[in-house]
Amino acid sequence: MSHVDTVNTMVATLTERLKSTIKRSRKSVFLRDDFTRLGATYRQLSRALSQLQKERVVIRAGHGLYMRPTVSDVEQGIKEVKRRLGSRVRREVTINGVTVQLGTPTAPVNKQDVQDRRKLSMARRITEKFPLTVIRQRSLDNMDRWQSNGVWVSAFEEWRKLMTEGSDDQVLTIMTGEDQTANRLRQSAPYAGLLTQAEVEAI
Repeated sequence: MSHVDTVNTMVATLTERLKSTIKRSRKSVFLRDDFTRLGATYRQLSRALSQLQKERVVIRAGHGLYMRPTVSDVEQGIKEVKRRLGSRVRREVTINGVTVQLGTPTAPVNKQDVQDRRKLSMARRITEKFPLTVIRQRSLDNMDRWQSNGVWVSAFEEWRKLMTEGSDDQVLTIMTGEDQTANRLRQSAPYAGLLTQAEVEAI
């Protein structure tokens, strides 16, 4: 069995375990952290959750937040989220296509923070959708083209070394991590073009 087949089998098994866990639960609202005990990597769990969204086992209601599809009424959804996260919860929640802000934000919205979160979300979406071999090759191709066109920044040197010499875990850590180094490098991410314009706009 090839490595790809092995990974796909692991994800399929995880998806079934995850589906069983959700169906047995009495909860209507789930956090990503609820499923970490299954022992999957971040990427494997993301792929499994993505498959369950396609199957309408759960729907994504926000960052790391999922609901049963039966929670379609906005007011009902808000009540379920508050029941799960507490009445003083402060976060954006999307229910049946409607995004609402629960609670008063603790501070004015920082546009750079919003942009940083979008770049992180896009990177996570890319790692869910594509194998690292594709991400590495697209990144290197982009950087070669940009360099030949005279477009270059110092961060590309770090990306080139990472994409050619870094382990899969190191690449994923930078693409999906939340530390200062990962955030800095994502400002000059080389894997542009993997997501469609519609996917980018939806993030």
